[in-house]
Amino acid sequence: MVSNRHKFHRSSRLPARETRLQRQYRLAKKKEAEDEMAAYHTDNARRAAERAVRTQDVNAPDFAEDYSAHPATYGGPSYWEDLEEDANQHQATRTEIGSYYQSLIQQQRWRSWTNIFNALFPAYTLLKRVTNNWTSPSSFDDNSKELCNCEDHQKKARPVDLVDLLGQQRKMIDFCSCAPDAVQIMAHSYLASTPIFPQTAFSLRLLNFYDLLWNLCNAAATPFAEILRRWNESISMRLYNKKETKIVIKIY
Repeated sequence: MVSNRHKFHRSSRLPARETRLQRQYRLAKKKEAEDEMAAYHTDNARRAAERAVRTQDVNAPDFAEDYSAHPATYGGPSYWEDLEEDANQHQATRTEIGSYYQSLIQQQRWRSWTNIFNALFPAYTLLKRVTNNWTSPSSFDDNSKELCNCEDHQKKARPVDLVDLLGQQRKMIDFCSCAPDAVQIMAHSYLASTPIFPQTAFSLRLLNFYDLLWNLCNAAATPFAEILRRWNESISMRLYNKKETKIVIKIY
């Protein structure tokens, strides 16, 4: 017999499969990162070849010809040199490549936010006025009609973890093609944690509270997130990752 607790955790899972559009986007970004890394390595190889040409002795004697003529009495310069392997240099190279790859990820993340900001900011200012800065009793009503005129059959629902000051939940949010996902989530008074295919969002009321707390108490984000997680779990449901191996709140 399946317990109620098992049913609860099973129903709170995020979908294990990605959609076709998500897979296309992920593969496109993966190829873009691979192309940038390939260009980076090609540029390094080109610079190394140029340095080798500059340091090459253009008037060097033909070692093979001189050595074959007088192998026993050859006293010319040696063109072979044993070099010790520099482990620190290899580690520094790996560190540099890892740092460069992380910088590419950060740049792509900022580009994604920049691409949707022109649509997100007008939606924010409109909803801030409609909800009286998210303090009115109807702040968390669905205000998507203020931003979108699509019919219900043109929308597709997807589960999103919603984190608020007074609890957290997994809710089906309707998305359409006329506006970015982050704008559709903001219509429910939440700010998406990622610009593309967000799976977690934080309420504007919560962010306003943390802004006030940070300015008066200088509260760090990580301890505040842990306190918020424990508090919300005591009054509402737990939010797991896809494999249900961790209880996590992601802050970007």
